[in-house]
Amino acid sequence: MDRDWRKVMGHRYVLGFGISKRDLESVLNSRAFEEQDWVRYEDGGLDWGEPPIAESESVDPNDLKSWTTYGMTLYDGKIGRKEPRWFDLGRWENPDVYIFKEERRRSLQILIYNEQREQACFVERKFAP
Repeated sequence: MDRDWRKVMGHRYVLGFGISKRDLESVLNSRAFEEQDWVRYEDGGLDWGEPPIAESESVDPNDLKSWTTYGMTLYDGKIGRKEPRWFDLGRWENPDVYIFKEERRRSLQILIYNEQREQACFVERKFAP
């Protein structure tokens, strides 16, 4: 059953680990990660995005309706996918977020970093062909 599900849905991995800012730079330089300006984790869902390119001062960069945003579900307790005990991304304040898209492999990698804690969360989402 699980193998069949992965063929249809792909897979998602979530890893947490400690890493210094210096070592993080090495990871970020290993691929073409793009820094995003905003990330939020709430109720099992991860959302991230970037503000609009303001052509005039009338655009409010704090108005999320004008942002380009993306998201995915990491955990859903309703279907038995609960957050592990170590996962505390919802309590991180102002983490940095970096995205790497690999179209050929149909994968998305998200690296979220909390400099104050020297902690990172790495998410890989591979979509089924």
